[in-house]
Amino acid sequence: MNTFINRRKVEIGKNSVVNRCCYLDGRGGLFIGNNVSISPEVQLITASHDVNSATFKYYEKEIIIEDFVWIGTRAIILPGVKLGKGSIVASGSVVTKDVDQFDIVGGVPAKIIGKRASNLDYNCRWFPPFD
Repeated sequence: MNTFINRRKVEIGKNSVVNRCCYLDGRGGLFIGNNVSISPEVQLITASHDVNSATFKYYEKEIIIEDFVWIGTRAIILPGVKLGKGSIVASGSVVTKDVDQFDIVGGVPAKIIGKRASNLDYNCRWFPPFD
């Protein structure tokens, strides 16, 4: 599938799917809830460097993805972000801040562009866990 999993601190819930060519960075910890759909080429990055550090200081921050989240193709989620239940990240977006439940975000950097219905009742079992 060409999905790269970096380190071991990665937890994936029930009925969630990770599509082709994704990067799952477990250095800072990565939690993916239930019924999450991660589209192709998504980058979940949990570590970086402090841009203002004279010594290029390295840091790690956990990413938390709650249940029923849908992340569009080629989106990038940066360290320390929490994606709330039922939220959607539009394709090509760069998420630098937490996303509230059922918010739809898009752009670079991602901003709220809509709201999703909250009566979600589906599962992502139609694909193998890594399709």
